[in-house]
Amino acid sequence: MIENTSTEVFEPELSTFSFPVHLAVKDLQELINRKIKVNIINKHLPIKDGKDTIILKIERLDDINLKLADGNFNLKVPLKLEVAFLKNVGLTRNVPFFKKKPVTIKLIAHFRSEVFLQENLSLKTKTKLTHIEWIEKPTVSVLGIHFDIKNKAESVLDENAVKITKMIDDMIQQKVNLKKPVNRIWGKMQKSLPATKHQENLFVKIQPQKVAVYIDKNNSDSLKLDLKVTSKIYVRFGDDTNQVERTKFPSKIEILTVPNKPVLDKVQIHALLLLTEINKTLNEKLTGKSLEIPNFNIRIAKIRVYNGIKNVAIQVDLKGALQGSVFVKGRPVLSGDKSKFYVKDLDFESRFQDEIFNSFTDLLHEQLRGILNENLKFDLTGIFSGITELAQRSIDTTKMAKKADFDIQQLIIDKLDIHLTENSIQLIIFGKSNFEISVKKEGLKFKKPNSAIKPKTK
Repeated sequence: MIENTSTEVFEPELSTFSFPVHLAVKDLQELINRKIKVNIINKHLPIKDGKDTIILKIERLDDINLKLADGNFNLKVPLKLEVAFLKNVGLTRNVPFFKKKPVTIKLIAHFRSEVFLQENLSLKTKTKLTHIEWIEKPTVSVLGIHFDIKNKAESVLDENAVKITKMIDDMIQQKVNLKKPVNRIWGKMQKSLPATKHQENLFVKIQPQKVAVYIDKNNSDSLKLDLKVTSKIYVRFGDDTNQVERTKFPSKIEILTVPNKPVLDKVQIHALLLLTEINKTLNEKLTGKSLEIPNFNIRIAKIRVYNGIKNVAIQVDLKGALQGSVFVKGRPVLSGDKSKFYVKDLDFESRFQDEIFNSFTDLLHEQLRGILNENLKFDLTGIFSGITELAQRSIDTTKMAKKADFDIQQLIIDKLDIHLTENSIQLIIFGKSNFEISVKKEGLKFKKPNSAIKPKTK
C-alpha cells in the first residue's frame, strides 16, 4: 500500500454556543428599591408676592413598582407630599404652620424607561416622567383659606424629575453590567478537558472568536440577553493549551438588532489524531498481550498504525513461538449510531518466518480483529460531553448567577469527514444541538455597590 505523504492540517468552521441570561424584573425592582433614597425633594416656594413661603417635601412612600411592557420599563413611584407654610410676621421671623402635624398628600409618579444594551454589555435606560397620579386631592386649608397646590407640586416634580431619572439610569448602568462575568466565561471556555475515555491524553479545546447579543424584551417577567459565542472547537493530544492559541475578549460586543437563533446551533469539531500518539497508546496497552492460540505462546511485540491514501494500515509484529508480522488495512468510518469512529472492513495479510503457522492464520486474524476493533476506535460522545462540561464549568466558576439551567440536547451528528495525512487522522465532525446555558430568572447576582447612589436634595 502506498503510504500517505500529505501534511495538510484542516481548520473547523465556527460553532455557536448560546448563553441566554435572564434579568428578572423583580430582581431589578428590588435593586431599584434598595438604591433609591427615601428623601427625594425639599423645596421652598414663595407665595403672596414673596410675603409667605410654602414648603414642599416629597418622599418615597412605598416600594417602587417596576413592570416590563411593550419593550419598556414602566415605573410607579409612590410618593408622599408634605406641605407646610411659613407665615411672615416680621422682618426676620417666619412662623411655621402645621409644625407638629404637616399636611400630607399621596400621589404616584409614573416613569417610562427605554431599554438598551451597550457594546460593553451594560444595560442602559433612558427614563422620563410621564404623568402624576393624585391619590388624594392636592388641596390644603390654612385659616379657612383653600390652597390648590397641584400646579406647584407638579411643577416642582417636573423640574426635579431629571434627578430621579438620572439616579435610576446611572444605577442600572453601573450595577447591571455583564462584561466581567462574560469575560470570565470567555477565559474559562479555553481550558482543556479530556475528550474520550479510550484515549487518555486527548483533550477538547475551545477557541472563542466572537460575542454577539440580542436583547429580547418580549417577556413580561424578564429581559433576555441572548448571548452568542462563536468558537472553534478542537480535539488535540495533550492538555497544553498552547497548541491552540488563546484569544482575547473583544473590546466591543456586536449588538444584534434582530434575533439570530437557529432552530439548532451549528457545531463543527476538528479532531487531530496524531499517529505517534495513537501508536504510543496502542503499544502501551497491547505490547506483550498474549494471543489465545492452543499450545502456542504468541504475544504482540509491537503495533504500528500508518495511513495510505484512503485506508488506515496496521502492522502487528509478533513474538514468542510465532515470529513475523500481520498487515491489516481498513476503511475509517463513522458507526451506524454515529457515536464512534473506527476502522471497518479489516483485510489481513500475514508474513511468518515458519510456514507451519499458516494453518493458524484464520484463528489468529479473528483474534487480532477483535483486539483492533476494541482498541482502534474513538468514542465521539466523550468529545460532546467534554464540550458540555467545559461550557457548564465556564458558567459555574464565574459565580455570575444564583442558579443556572443547563438545557443541552444530545448533539446530532450530520456527517463525519475523514482526512488521512502522513502523520495524522483528522476528523471534521459536523453536528447540531440545542445548546443553551441559561441563567434563571430568579437570579442574576448584582454586585454590591461601593456607595449608594443618592439624589441631591435642595
